Amino acid sequence: MLAKLWRGSPIIRPLSTLIDSGISWIDVTPHLAKRAGRVLADAGVGPGAVDALVATVAATFGDIVLTPDPDDFARLTQHFAGLRVLAV
Repeated sequence: MLAKLWRGSPIIRPLSTLIDSGISWIDVTPHLAKRAGRVLADAGVGPGAVDALVATVAATFGDIVLTPDPDDFARLTQHFAGLRVLAV
């Protein structure tokens, strides 16, 4: 997920600050990956596998999704009660 953001996005500087301040990293388990796959299958056209995985992890751990593409995540929020998405 980090690689996707680190390719010239204007949010690299603030993202770097977050990383340096000690954000938590989550390992993707088979359980999380399978759940994301089921959500992706239900979501239809739009969100990709990375979006589904990010939404799954955020919903599981109560985190907020920061994204420049909130429309794709809007299709995923129906699968996760309380998923919070913030456009950046």
